[in-house]
Amino acid sequence: MYDLLIQGVTVYDGTGGSPFEADVAVEGDRIAAVEAGSGKIPQDKAEKALAGGGLCLSPGFIDVHSHSDIGLLACPTGDSKIHQGITTDVFGQCGFSAFPVSEQNRRELIENLQSLDLQLSWSDLSEYRAHLEEARIALNVMTTVGHGTIRAAVMGYEDRAPTADELKAMSAEVEKAMDQGAFGLSSGLQYPPGRYAATEEVVALSKAAKRRGGIYTTHMRCEGERLMESVEETLSIGKQADIPVIISHLKASGHPNWGRAGLAITMVEIARREGRPVLFDRYPYLATSTSLDIFMPAWAQAGGREKLTERIESGEEKLITAFRSAVEFQSGWNNILIVDTPAKAAEAVIGKSITQIAKERGEEPWRTAVDLLIEGRCRVDMCHFAMCQEDTDRVLAHPCCMVGSDAGVASPRGVLSRRKPHPRAYGTFPRFLGEYIRNRQLAPLEEAIRRITWLPAQTLGLQRRGKVEKGYAADLVLFRLEDLEDLSRYGDPHHFPTGIRHVIVNGCLVIEEGSHTDARPGRFLTRSA
Repeated sequence: MYDLLIQGVTVYDGTGGSPFEADVAVEGDRIAAVEAGSGKIPQDKAEKALAGGGLCLSPGFIDVHSHSDIGLLACPTGDSKIHQGITTDVFGQCGFSAFPVSEQNRRELIENLQSLDLQLSWSDLSEYRAHLEEARIALNVMTTVGHGTIRAAVMGYEDRAPTADELKAMSAEVEKAMDQGAFGLSSGLQYPPGRYAATEEVVALSKAAKRRGGIYTTHMRCEGERLMESVEETLSIGKQADIPVIISHLKASGHPNWGRAGLAITMVEIARREGRPVLFDRYPYLATSTSLDIFMPAWAQAGGREKLTERIESGEEKLITAFRSAVEFQSGWNNILIVDTPAKAAEAVIGKSITQIAKERGEEPWRTAVDLLIEGRCRVDMCHFAMCQEDTDRVLAHPCCMVGSDAGVASPRGVLSRRKPHPRAYGTFPRFLGEYIRNRQLAPLEEAIRRITWLPAQTLGLQRRGKVEKGYAADLVLFRLEDLEDLSRYGDPHHFPTGIRHVIVNGCLVIEEGSHTDARPGRFLTRSA
């Protein structure tokens, strides 16, 4: 007897091959049979059967770039992820991971946890992993170790090069994390403290990851006016460390840079022709989502958020001028939407543009933005409408592009409902398949499925996952292509998408007929899992 049988479903097996009709059986946590043609496996051979007529079946979607590190502890049911078909969430991105923890970076991590009513009770990946497993999560997870977190743990938020001993200590932290289950190193070279690192430092730590069989993912140093130089630096790091590279959320950000994404892709293609393993990921939206203080100059962010807040409060003209110029050059105040802040005025500002808030307050937008940073102690999150449709289409259409939400888990219930995240938290994969593949036809559906299943599974070193084949992990999604729609909206994000009918994780139904079963069969995966 099989545990689960899916009858007469159209199978997209993940490899990019043509779809075919089949019966698919699951036993335990594995695919037990894939029999081409409908009715090949009798219904009475299974404990439970699902009718697959009119549905597509594919491997579970792999969110190759996520920020659920802390959120899953607050929402182990993985609501916004599992409802869009994600069965494996990959976090520790942009240079930030939940570990390692030291006296140097403890305060920063504690503040992140407090916003979700959580406490910091781990120091390394082994202990953090134990907390995830104790929480019994609904989907599988993987993590890199963040360069920024390591740097902060070893040398704080100082704007300087590491000493030889500090570099040795950081390399040791990379190797320790890799030994405990991280699959690579991530960097966030646009954020402090990663932005203070020279290329040579990142190369050295990437070599440490390479020694343990890891890969390197990066939020590059600049995604705007210095995009080409940043891609060049990334490719150089990969070449010098001899390590596979994933460029995170490849984009050309800011109105003056629109149209340059194609040049960045060309640089990647040249590197690949030279035999270097380079890929990139992207989310299917035109707005970014990050901290408002990203527009502050690097020198002002030295020492961490509290130091930055003090500098802003001092009203230093050089600092305010640099901040205003950065925003006004890239897009203007009307293109910045406030989505989260710990300030007392949160309810009055979340979901509104800076221009709108400024009008309500009767002041200039730049003054409002500065005040918001002070009120929120520089913990103000925004959506920034900074990209054009043509670049987005070009990136998402490319065969080397995987898909990542660049979002943490969200939920319309519990502590996570306080926030108003970017719609990508709820709708990335339905939007990619529905809007960009079904409607815009940027690629055949079988190719699109390959880039969100088999390609990331191979890139991340996952064994016997990401493919519909006997003996592979039973991480599966059943969806109706014509019904796929992202219902999440800017300022009103807490809506699950339509079209995702069933989601199976490690052989267990987590979404059945569009509803969460409250099952939590997820696992912590490593490169050999």
